[in-house]
Amino acid sequence: GRYQLVADSVRAVGEGDLYRRFEELKRRLQAEGLFDAAHKVSLPAWPRCVGIVTSPQGAALRDMLRILRRRCPGLRIVLAPCLVQGEGAAAEIATAIARLDRWGGCDVIIAGRGGGSLEDLWAFNEELVARAIFACRTPIVSAVGHETDFTIADLVADMRAATPSEAAERVAPDIGATRQRLQRLHRLLDQAVRSLLSRGKMRLRVLASSSVLRRPGEMIGMRQQRLDDATAGLARAIRRCAEAAQTRRNLAAARLEALSPLAVLRRGYSITRLAASGRILRQASEVICGDQLITRLAEGEIISTVSRA
Repeated sequence: GRYQLVADSVRAVGEGDLYRRFEELKRRLQAEGLFDAAHKVSLPAWPRCVGIVTSPQGAALRDMLRILRRRCPGLRIVLAPCLVQGEGAAAEIATAIARLDRWGGCDVIIAGRGGGSLEDLWAFNEELVARAIFACRTPIVSAVGHETDFTIADLVADMRAATPSEAAERVAPDIGATRQRLQRLHRLLDQAVRSLLSRGKMRLRVLASSSVLRRPGEMIGMRQQRLDDATAGLARAIRRCAEAAQTRRNLAAARLEALSPLAVLRRGYSITRLAASGRILRQASEVICGDQLITRLAEGEIISTVSRA
């Protein structure tokens, strides 16, 4: 036979409609900046208290409690029970997150549930939950479903964990591994201290056997002798410098004396100048009768008048 359908209109239902709503809310919240990395904070390395927002009957809670207690036995755990699917679940999740945040006793919060269909996880895609996570001042980890599941809560939270078990591993430090690291560091520190002490003892034995410590007087005498030698050498150097300077001064004085006009006069020469102008005379024709002359000798001067020229 043959079968024919005539459709007047087509619209998405089921997961198709939910996916459309998911994309619309995602675009709107992204435009508002709720997914920006600038709003996300780091998780504390050593939390003292972990808050959990999930269903008290779910297997996800049991998995998280088991991992948290194994990794960090002394860790305080506070549960804010709520519905995680169905009508009213989104409001209860948002209220539980806000209640833990207002209390302020938690260092980090895990909000999540186990796996399921898109309809089962839809509470974590509601705008009410997204804005509650964004407003939470306490670092918060989203742990919804399995690794392939992705929700709006994952985008807004400070960190996304693929599963609730992974969220527990991320927030709780591994005390066993930390204890092993501390033990290894303790051994390394002990070895380093022993090596340092051994080198110190060896140096002490070397110093104790040295002549400086056994006969300090000899070292002082040697240093005193070196000081005396240096002092004597300095004195000799100063004398040599002074003698050389004196020799240079005597030579300079002798050269200056040889060039001095007074030395020429002492050898019997004289200098004659016109008394009126002070000009030195070199020829007899430079004077006329009646000119007054001044003759400079080695000692004293003679004033004379030209009577014949």
